[in-house]
Amino acid sequence: MAGVVYTMIVTIPTPFDKAAQKLMIEQSEERFETQLDEVCKQLKAREDLKIISLSGPSCAGKTTTARKIISELQSSGKLVKTISIDDFYKNREDYEKDCKKKGIKSDLESISAIDMDYFCKCFSQVFSGQTALLPSFDFSKGRRSGLMPFTMRENHVIMFEGIQAIYPEIRALFGQIPSAYVFIDAKDSFESGISYFTGREIRLARRLVRDFHKRGASAEHTYRLWEQVVENEDRSIYPHLELVDYHIDSTMSYEPMMLKKELTTILGSIKENSKYYAGAQSFLGRFAAFPEMDHGLLPENSVYHEFL
Repeated sequence: MAGVVYTMIVTIPTPFDKAAQKLMIEQSEERFETQLDEVCKQLKAREDLKIISLSGPSCAGKTTTARKIISELQSSGKLVKTISIDDFYKNREDYEKDCKKKGIKSDLESISAIDMDYFCKCFSQVFSGQTALLPSFDFSKGRRSGLMPFTMRENHVIMFEGIQAIYPEIRALFGQIPSAYVFIDAKDSFESGISYFTGREIRLARRLVRDFHKRGASAEHTYRLWEQVVENEDRSIYPHLELVDYHIDSTMSYEPMMLKKELTTILGSIKENSKYYAGAQSFLGRFAAFPEMDHGLLPENSVYHEFL
């Protein structure tokens, strides 16, 4: 994993009552918002800006970051249109059949899973003033669910959001169009007197919870996909960080406490005969000594609602 990694040292207060939990959450949220506010300030100062590339690895917090940037830019008179690259996924069944026919392994994290022909068509239409039919993708069904017309106006800024926004195949389309690259990640590792987690492990915990509740995915399914996620991050994301203009760290000091209850149930569902069982039990064991945290204390605009 490329880049400088910092360690967030966290002390669990005693007693860990609601007042202590609330203070920990407020301090973490303030740290995140301060970073985001500074990025928004820099983006608003770029009067010629036409494209924002918002990327980051899986479960970094891109959705909340996108909403904040949109709100801030629109307050300064810009129109912002978000185009999620995830909506350009090929229908899963068709993609997997095509991979099988070609004798290659399907990889939903790679650019091959994206309908680049249609993405390029829409990109060309948007930036030539034509009306593009932008797709939406239903992850529960694994297929495209509809098309929405969009025509770019003079004061529009287009935000391309997704892990793929930093991929060379996507960047190549931007050409000389004034662009800004924003990258969000759980960059910090997490250490307390109880346990230690890398930023990538924190994101895995986030994804286990998110995919279970929001995509109907079992823990075993998420673990299976995570192997491809890690491989793709090291191949297609982290080698390109030198291109990034603005970095945001979404690590929160309260993470293990906030995730513990959900993970206990989700990881506990993995059967003993699974190849992921031992790893899941070991991972879960590192959460065991942490106290649980009240989800209701999260502010409404917290990035963490993406994962719970």
